[in-house]
Amino acid sequence: MIIVGIMIVLLGIDMITERNEKSPYEIQEELESEAIENYDNGSEVYINGKKTVGININGIDLDKYNIKIKEGKIYLIDE
Repeated sequence: MIIVGIMIVLLGIDMITERNEKSPYEIQEELESEAIENYDNGSEVYINGKKTVGININGIDLDKYNIKIKEGKIYLIDE
C-alpha cells in the first residue's frame, strides 16, 4: 500500500514538471512575438549575419528561421 502511494506521488510530480516544459512550437511562437515587438520598437534585423535595411519583418515567414534576440538586435538564421 505504501509503494502504491509513493508511485502516485511520483506520477503526480512527473505530470506537473512535464506541464511546465514548453514545446518547440510554443518556444518558436514566443520568439516570433518577441522579435516582432522588438522590430516595432526599432530593433535592427540581421538575416544570416547581414544587416537588413528597409525590410519589414512582418512580411517574413519567421517559421523558416531560428530566431535569436541579443543586445536589442534580432538575428534570423536559416534553419
